Amino acid sequence: MKLSGKSIGQSGFVCGIVLLTVLSVYPQPAPLPGEGIDKIEHALAYFMVGGVAILGYQHRFSPAWIACALAVYGGIMEGVQYFLPSRFAEVWDIVANIVGVVVALIAVNGLTRLSVSRKIRNKTID
Repeated sequence: MKLSGKSIGQSGFVCGIVLLTVLSVYPQPAPLPGEGIDKIEHALAYFMVGGVAILGYQHRFSPAWIACALAVYGGIMEGVQYFLPSRFAEVWDIVANIVGVVVALIAVNGLTRLSVSRKIRNKTID
């Protein structure tokens, strides 16, 4: 069985969404004052999930649509946290989620363009 980038992206996306959902609702101790590293964690998590989602599903949906859907998902997860006694919903978490997704969109777009450019260049050299 040969694994393609598409199947790896789809599997990674499903695993990532399950992990994000569990981590978003799992009880957490109160944050310490002055901690801001969680925003970096949010951005990295959504960057990873956004990247594999775009790689896995760009043949079915536009990358911009995927990014918007993940941004909405991140907002919904923050909304759910508002109602959980052991979690804290923050607008800046939503912003960090969106930043992660947008960076993933830019990165995958850049890598795709680079790959296409190399293929074109290699065909013209041959």
